[in-house]
Amino acid sequence: GGPYGRIRNARSFDHGRLVFLSRLSRRLIHRESRFDDDDQDRARKARDIDQREDEAMKMRRTIPVLAVLAIASGCGVAPELDTRTFELQYLQPAEAVEMVIPYVYDDRPDGPGMVTPFSSGITVRETADNLEKIARVLEEYDRPKPGVRLLFQLIQANGAEAVDPRIRDVEQALRELFRFEGYELVAETQLGAVVGSGSTQVFGHEGVQYAITAHIQNVREKAGAGAVELHVELMSNQIGRAMTTAMTVPVGRTVVLGSTQPDPERAALILTVRPELVTLSEAGS
Repeated sequence: GGPYGRIRNARSFDHGRLVFLSRLSRRLIHRESRFDDDDQDRARKARDIDQREDEAMKMRRTIPVLAVLAIASGCGVAPELDTRTFELQYLQPAEAVEMVIPYVYDDRPDGPGMVTPFSSGITVRETADNLEKIARVLEEYDRPKPGVRLLFQLIQANGAEAVDPRIRDVEQALRELFRFEGYELVAETQLGAVVGSGSTQVFGHEGVQYAITAHIQNVREKAGAGAVELHVELMSNQIGRAMTTAMTVPVGRTVVLGSTQPDPERAALILTVRPELVTLSEAGS
């Protein structure tokens, strides 16, 4: 016991505390070191994730650029063009050019198409697919144009009581359209033409000269039926243009075109027409 014994016990206690504190400090340092390692692992993983996202973003930016470059390089490839000559049987070369021009791409930068007319046909430079389309168009339209014969009658509203047998098929229509007492045929003529053309016929009546001009605008052909689109003008040497009209007339039927009175002192005149489809040789006769 004594004072020296208490001093030794105090030193022993202090030494033990120091040992404890030293061990505790090493444990804390080890734990902090382990935490630092974990933080470093997490930081490294975060950097890896950021790097992968950056690479993915670069790829997403690169793919559209490659696609655009691929498209651009594809657009620069010139198409393969062929040249073909089409001999025409009935169409005029200028008419054929108008029909096929929608299939000829003369503004194509890397390989413009071309159509060249000559005396009996056209020559086309285009892709094989467009040349086939042109061939089908020409096959459909390069056909004989239907001929039309127009039978005209000039009828006078003169108050005749007896029915004129020559206008029997149209007299009832005349009585429904006009209020004259009677009708008589005073002149008749015919002319022929084809679609897109016209013809003129001159005839006279009671010292007055008349000229009928008819232009065939279109022919609608159907089985057992049809119609002719025409424009008709009647001229007189007394008053000039006496009548002008445009209408669609059924094939084989007589239709009233209109009436005129070139001379106020004379009876009114009525013009009728009946179209017939014929061959080209018959239309010109």
